[in-house]
Amino acid sequence: MTSFKGSVLITGANGALGRGFVSCFIRSPYAKDYKGFYVVRSPERAAELKELLEKAPKDHSYEILSLDLSTLASVRAFATSLNARVSGGEIPPIHALVLNAATQQVNGRSFTNDAFEVHFGMNYLANFLLVLLILHSMDKEHGRIINVASSAHDPHHWGTRDHFPDDVRDSLYTDTEALAKGHLTNEPKDNYTVGMRRYGTSKLLGVMWIYELQRRLQSSRTFSNISCINFDPGALPSNLTRDSPLSIRVLIILMRFLNPILLWLNPNGYFRTPSRSGSDLLFATFDEGKLGENPRALYVDGTQIVSSSKESRDEEKQKRLWRDTLGYADIKDEDTGLENWK
Repeated sequence: MTSFKGSVLITGANGALGRGFVSCFIRSPYAKDYKGFYVVRSPERAAELKELLEKAPKDHSYEILSLDLSTLASVRAFATSLNARVSGGEIPPIHALVLNAATQQVNGRSFTNDAFEVHFGMNYLANFLLVLLILHSMDKEHGRIINVASSAHDPHHWGTRDHFPDDVRDSLYTDTEALAKGHLTNEPKDNYTVGMRRYGTSKLLGVMWIYELQRRLQSSRTFSNISCINFDPGALPSNLTRDSPLSIRVLIILMRFLNPILLWLNPNGYFRTPSRSGSDLLFATFDEGKLGENPRALYVDGTQIVSSSKESRDEEKQKRLWRDTLGYADIKDEDTGLENWK
């Protein structure tokens, strides 16, 4: 095996943020020292990613891998293959696991192959399972698990508050089973608002889980130096909104032209470009100055360390969510090296 310092694995590599990150990564000094694993659902449909990688320097080693987050069997098969390659010395341990892939569906309730509401299943549960399965393949001294979050997790944020009625804003998470099956309190009638609420709630679950994961890693004999970060890329034009109402799709088109101007006026503002957010994600992946050598349970908005929503920081809810999710993911002792997974 060629001498590498580690691997960088990012899911959703063909999306707007994914390509923004890959573009910054392959042009960075890290490209020659870290092998890239660019994970997509369908490699044959990742034309934009492949075109981008044609520009990669010759000393950057990478692979495009396939993973379908809509089925837990696919997650388990992916993890089994990756673990075997790392333990066998074929590929280096994972320095950064970037959980970027996500779905946003606003045309009515839909489900994964395992009968979970699709936002719960793909944006949260699949990531939970993937991380526990491949912990032993992480760099145990400097590894980073980066969950791509969103301001949508906070129903009090000005950009998302219209999707959440007053009576649910302070408590989106009350019942894991209801969310797993797609049931919402005071459910609105229009599909777009329902979809955005489910998307935002799935992002809240991801933020909460990362905080609980960090606590359990820190008390582990094996994984105590692995860092967990929630990364907020801001608002950038992407294909997540392709099924949104016409007015939203027009707004996304306008954002492609307006966001660079807004970014120039406010460098760490809400509106950003894929290249800027990709650069910020690269910062979250490697920075040891501002973030520290082993950053612990941070919420990083762009390059700024901020607080996530009040509800996301509720430790009792974090613990309850963790316990409930173990059952949905069907975790057994042999699945993970984390001693205190229960």
